[in-house]
Amino acid sequence: MNMLAISRVFVRTLKERSCCIHSALPFSLCWPRAMTVGLMEYIMRTLNAFPSNVGVSDQLSPATIVEGQRPIDARKITLPFGAYVQLTVENNPTNSMKPRTIPAISLGPSGNTQGTYHFMSLLTVKRVHGRTWTRLPITQEVIDAVHLFGQNQNMPNMPEGPVFEWH
Repeated sequence: MNMLAISRVFVRTLKERSCCIHSALPFSLCWPRAMTVGLMEYIMRTLNAFPSNVGVSDQLSPATIVEGQRPIDARKITLPFGAYVQLTVENNPTNSMKPRTIPAISLGPSGNTQGTYHFMSLLTVKRVHGRTWTRLPITQEVIDAVHLFGQNQNMPNMPEGPVFEWH
């Protein structure tokens, strides 16, 4: 296979994976930028965690070769992309009047050895880091908030899945 064919297959794989994850989530209309970028990072991290049959090694993953990361332990992936959680925030000092938890959407594992995850805060629509959370069912209020954030950022509606286009 030449490099152009390999890159086309890889792009097609990214599109297929993003459509699969998108179709499994209740946020079907409009996503904020943080979720769209988080989805692509999640897919790339997952694909790079396993050896490729057209890669340099058939035993070592690209993440192991390039970054020296250990293989993913599937038992440590406890939270899927798009899950709704109450994320515990670490306030310093701990006796302040700031909230101890914030509503957030999971963007996947951060890739470090501590097992932390990336989240999108539903208060600020920014990406945050966390290590403890309580998973909750996704309510209609959460779905509406995510769609509103996406519309406020002028993101396109995606009823059929993420939109891939060149600008």
